[in-house]
Amino acid sequence: AYQTARAAAKEATASGLMWTFSPMVDTARDQRWGRNLEGAGEDPFLGEAFARARVEGFQGPDLKSPDSLAACLKHFAGYGGVLSGLDYSESDISESTFRDVFLPPFIAGIKAGALSIMSAFQALEGVPVTGNHWLLTEVLRDELGFQGFVVTDYEADAQLVDHGFAANNSDAAKISLSAGVDMSMQSGIFNEHLPQLVSDRQLSLDRLDEAVRRILRAKAAMGLFDNPYRSLDPSKSWPNATMMQEHDALARHAARKSLVLLKNDG
Repeated sequence: AYQTARAAAKEATASGLMWTFSPMVDTARDQRWGRNLEGAGEDPFLGEAFARARVEGFQGPDLKSPDSLAACLKHFAGYGGVLSGLDYSESDISESTFRDVFLPPFIAGIKAGALSIMSAFQALEGVPVTGNHWLLTEVLRDELGFQGFVVTDYEADAQLVDHGFAANNSDAAKISLSAGVDMSMQSGIFNEHLPQLVSDRQLSLDRLDEAVRRILRAKAAMGLFDNPYRSLDPSKSWPNATMMQEHDALARHAARKSLVLLKNDG
């Protein structure tokens, strides 16, 4: 896992990318769930090992290195426990099971130094994760000590309206930022509504500043203010890169090592 993540980081950064929405570290407990294949499976111990290896592989030993790719642990949290295996469905999980089964891979990834975390789509115990202050602030920040930034999944902040948890997009922007989200993905509701919310004193300017600082700290840690194009190197990107043959061989090796053959003796 470390080697394949390192290879992916080298290829991605050579094309100018600095951030990946990976690794997916959800513990999967229902074979009907369509996203099982993205993660390490049902065992949280194995999930911890993969989370640690992939974060370290993507980011490498030096965040300022040209081939360091910022990792994003997803989907925080409990997404693998959705009811009936239905994506976007609710997770009805006891807190003890949540902490024993679904949280450990995220803890491992945080300890490995992941720069970012993605909030999940689903509701956890009736509260949509992207608006869940207990999860995104009390657990993630206060308890686990995460210092990076939180980005929503694709339009997950605006989907608080679909959950019936927010009255409109302005309300959704206020709820998600207040809960602990720092960056909105795709929906545009932060750009559209945060200035007015702050102006109307419905949202704290200190909280907005905090979100901005977290994102800027991640960029500074990667040296992007010194050189925003630090890794862009067409000579090392596809189809010119000589490393592609080495990485193809690694991909075949990883595939062979991960195959599981079952024999039907029935």
